[in-house]
Amino acid sequence: RCRCDIVVLEVGMGGALDSTNVIDSPEAAVFTNIGLEHTEYLGHTLEAIAETKAGIVKPGCDAVCYDGATEAVKTIQAVCRERKVPFHLADISQIAPDGHSLDGQEFRWRGKKMQLPLLGEYQLHNAAVALEVVQVLRHRGWTVPDEAIREGLRFVQWPARFEVLGLEPLFILDGGHNPQCMQALARNLAEYIPGRKVTFLLGVLADKDYPAMLEILAPYAAGFVCLTPESPRALPAKELADEIQTTYHLPALACEDGDSAIRKSLDIGRPVVAVGSLYMAGELRSSFRGIYREWLRREKIEVRKALPEAQQRKFSQMVVDRLVASQEFQQAKTIMIYRAVPGEVQLDTLEIASKTQNKQIIYPLCVSRTEMIALHPSDSNAWIKGHYGIWEPDPAQSELISPEGIDLVICPCTVFDENCYRMGMGAGYYDRYLKKCIHAKAVAVAFECQKAPRVPAAPWDCCMEKIFTEDAVYQAQI
Repeated sequence: RCRCDIVVLEVGMGGALDSTNVIDSPEAAVFTNIGLEHTEYLGHTLEAIAETKAGIVKPGCDAVCYDGATEAVKTIQAVCRERKVPFHLADISQIAPDGHSLDGQEFRWRGKKMQLPLLGEYQLHNAAVALEVVQVLRHRGWTVPDEAIREGLRFVQWPARFEVLGLEPLFILDGGHNPQCMQALARNLAEYIPGRKVTFLLGVLADKDYPAMLEILAPYAAGFVCLTPESPRALPAKELADEIQTTYHLPALACEDGDSAIRKSLDIGRPVVAVGSLYMAGELRSSFRGIYREWLRREKIEVRKALPEAQQRKFSQMVVDRLVASQEFQQAKTIMIYRAVPGEVQLDTLEIASKTQNKQIIYPLCVSRTEMIALHPSDSNAWIKGHYGIWEPDPAQSELISPEGIDLVICPCTVFDENCYRMGMGAGYYDRYLKKCIHAKAVAVAFECQKAPRVPAAPWDCCMEKIFTEDAVYQAQI
């Protein structure tokens, strides 16, 4: 109906009897890794399952197959031979790994450098399948440029497949839900976080082989947080926790819902791997960002508050010294700063430096739950205490300043990363206001202890141009 040039039509289950098989001969019949799953419908051996899956092979198409279990590959190859369909085995030897990290993998394919954000050796096998399909399509007359291949691999997303959602602590989401998936997960844990025990946030369906899954996971576990997936087939979290404690003598906590399970897992303070059910994975993924932002903000506020007052004052002065020496400050005539709450970088000496250099200092005032304005107080008495105990300019004794007239905005923050993403107290007042400051530079100030490996941005968040701490000046990578 949408007149697509190419449709990737995924089989629901099996192949021969699946509803998607009503289509005519496709350009390519593609087989990814085949394991023992849905055995009650597809067969109890890899050969039987592969034969059922091979039902999508039709005369006139090409077939591309993952280089997996020999029994499965030979079965599909035999069906292709019988139906006179060209058979292509995805050649993993054409992919030369160039290194990997939690940010992704690099490899060379036919001498060309590729980047892949997906983690795990099996994703290189999946990439080999995709690249072999591209070659088949090219052979059949389709034009697929090399740059399109590079960009497609570089920006591909695969939610809930060893997906890194957070880095402090490390939080990984994986939709694996059978022993075969657990074995792949175990290989990834040994590869990406070797020698470290993790907290498993685990929920399973009662009709899955969860005892075998637990046997694979237990050697990597420091403990478990258990959850009941949203499914009538789910194993209750309490029952799962009891099984873990009885069989493996490991700590296991049962939680009532996904939000509390995420919070409990984060509070434990070690790497977290959420796994066991795709039903559960969707719920956790949709909730994680908001919960993690709150958790990370709270943690970093506590860290900065723990600094002795004398050290806060010393570090604040070091931040101010860096600001005063910066090009942004020297060139600015109208500067918006804030009056700090306990624990924040104190900018009172910056006020003094600004006045001695004849710069106009203005201050923010929140006038609603989403709106902020900028005011220039008439004198030192034009101040009132706001809702959160912060001194704010009194609108009745202050001049309203247009955002277009501001040269420099200095923002407080609770947490930041080296790419200059940062979070404030949560409402996004500054970020929304900054969009109106079309001529202003935007920088933030913080203590070094507030730095995190990565800040999960909200839709309204603005990346700062620079962030000043007592130790460094971070510049946005734009």
